[in-house]
Amino acid sequence: MQNNWLRALGRRPYRGLSLLFIFSVLINLPFVWFAWGNPTSDKDSGLHGPARLHQRLQSNIKKLEVFDFREKGLLEELGRLEKEVNTKKKEIRELEKAISSLNNESLGLNRTLKRLERERKRLEENIAQRLVFLYKYARRGYMRALCTASDLDEFRRRLKYLGCIMEEDRRHLEDVFTNQYELQKRCEEIKERIKWTDGKREKEKTNLVQLKEQLEKQVIHLMRIHEEKEFYETAVKELEAVGPRFKETIVKVETQPRESPLLFKNIEEVKGKLPIPVNGTVIRGSKLFRSKKVHLE
Repeated sequence: MQNNWLRALGRRPYRGLSLLFIFSVLINLPFVWFAWGNPTSDKDSGLHGPARLHQRLQSNIKKLEVFDFREKGLLEELGRLEKEVNTKKKEIRELEKAISSLNNESLGLNRTLKRLERERKRLEENIAQRLVFLYKYARRGYMRALCTASDLDEFRRRLKYLGCIMEEDRRHLEDVFTNQYELQKRCEEIKERIKWTDGKREKEKTNLVQLKEQLEKQVIHLMRIHEEKEFYETAVKELEAVGPRFKETIVKVETQPRESPLLFKNIEEVKGKLPIPVNGTVIRGSKLFRSKKVHLE
């Protein structure tokens, strides 16, 4: 049996034994590492097995609670920003209505001002014609009217009549100038109001854009926190599910009797004693397609 097994390994039995030994060590290495854990991490944390798993579970639970608290604070902040954005939108709509009303009022006042200016020009032309007529033509007629008065009373009546005519023209002109000044003043005030309202509207629009950008950043931040929260929730669930099986595996590994390792002083002494790493039958590579190596079936 021993000779057949050595012949199955080929012309170089010692090389085949070395390969099988290395293969056996590599196969059993993960189980040994899993049973004894990571020595570096255990040394650093001072915990092993279930205690270390419990510590990781508690750490993830605390992180999950922190994310819940942060998420609640962000939701309150987002609600406040939403209300502020809606308030700003309402203020902008009111400002736009006020600006439209002021624009209509300004247009009406400008039309009235133009109408009064045309009337003022017409009155000025009439007064100028009257003054020209008075100083160029009417003066003689006034002098004649005054001189042809039959008595002093008639002279006074004619002088008073001419004075009333000139006073009426002067008062009419003053009223036109006063109305023009008042309308111009009102138009200037309305223009200032429109300018102030436009500036305020642009400022509020800028603030609204900034609020929207801030809101978008907060929403993105909230989405990231949701993702991290889901990650920790999944980690907690997986650790809670793995916990019992992990304890069973640890107990099974700790209670399992350990085999003493083989001590090699001379390779000739272990001929036929080296266990096959996996169950199977040794076959030659000639049975496989284009292979001259030894395989386990």
